[in-house]
Amino acid sequence: MNALLQILTQPKDWMAFCRAAKSRGYSALAHRRWFGKWAGSTRGGVSPIGDEQPWMTYAAAEFLSGWLRKDMSVFEWGSGGSTIFFANHAKQVTAIEHEEAWAEQVRVAMAERKIGNAHTLHFPPESDAASATWDAADPTAFVSGGEQFRGQSFQRYVTSIDPFPDVSLDLVVVDGRARPSCLKRGMAKVKPGGMLFLDNAERRHYQRARALLDPAQWELHDFSGPGPYCAQFWQTIGWRRKS
Repeated sequence: MNALLQILTQPKDWMAFCRAAKSRGYSALAHRRWFGKWAGSTRGGVSPIGDEQPWMTYAAAEFLSGWLRKDMSVFEWGSGGSTIFFANHAKQVTAIEHEEAWAEQVRVAMAERKIGNAHTLHFPPESDAASATWDAADPTAFVSGGEQFRGQSFQRYVTSIDPFPDVSLDLVVVDGRARPSCLKRGMAKVKPGGMLFLDNAERRHYQRARALLDPAQWELHDFSGPGPYCAQFWQTIGWRRKS
């Protein structure tokens, strides 16, 4: 069903789509080709694991599905449908998860699908009273902006990428906790020609970390717009390492 026909047959959903776009300063018409997917995903009964899709904007997922190759290596902070998606498109995937029950759920889903080229590793935060006053926007702080994580350090979680040699990974995805610190830590691991992705990049406390990406060395790709399972539009950004 083409986009125009979907709009005509789902007027209430289209109006919701328009409101969601306007609330974030986007044009609904510019993103109308995603309307059908968006409307279906926001009605419930679907999930990233069931759909085997990353929870990022449609434009970002579409780009990655065409860009990834079976000889590529992927590292992601955060796990779920994205882990299965990357496993289906790349050679090797390492996913880091802070929540043990969710990590196990992802492992079960991969086992059911007989996926052997992806691994989900559990790195929970650790109590650190001093970190309660640290700024989550500081890329050196290893802390999360979530109030439920106040007084906890994500240093082990963030530094889980350290065993990978510099310039050894084709794709690094920052979509979990302590994202400013993960973004800073992941930069050195990306190969020339490889990519570094940040989801929900519009959040104010990510801006200091985003500024670390020198435009002379990193080519920015903005995939802002609608995505699945969420009424609101948001921003996923990818940077390609030039050298």
